[in-house]
Amino acid sequence: MMTSSSPNASNALLAQLTPQLEAALCPNTLPNTSLEWLAWAAFLAADRQADEVQVMEVGHVSGVTEAFLLCTAHSKPQVRAVADLVELAFKLAGQPPLSVERDEALSWVLLDYGHVMVHVMQEEARAHYNLERLWSHGDPVPASALQALWQQLGLQAATA
Repeated sequence: MMTSSSPNASNALLAQLTPQLEAALCPNTLPNTSLEWLAWAAFLAADRQADEVQVMEVGHVSGVTEAFLLCTAHSKPQVRAVADLVELAFKLAGQPPLSVERDEALSWVLLDYGHVMVHVMQEEARAHYNLERLWSHGDPVPASALQALWQQLGLQAATA
């Protein structure tokens, strides 16, 4: 397993920022709750074209974390892009990950923040691990609730 991204990766990512994404890295209001943190992560994942973005509240059935985000990336570069962007944004907000894990093939990345976890997976890895089934007693957060949190945080989607 490999760990955290390099400073060079963060610098390269910063050089590619669009004005909209730059604003998303510094939301009007910093997240306070687990759901706000994951809504922000979902917004960033969507910016990097991740699919099947799902947030699950699992605190009532898990002693490990309060909630997590799952999203699908379609290539190794996309897995890296989504994970690096979320990690950078959270670091800039004073929330570095407790750990970052990934497999050598870069079919998945796990960003562990304690209170929340972000899973970025290629389709095959997502089907194999089937975390939705494993955590089926958790509560999925509707997309409309995430979008309401985006507005609360001052984030603006690129498309309607």
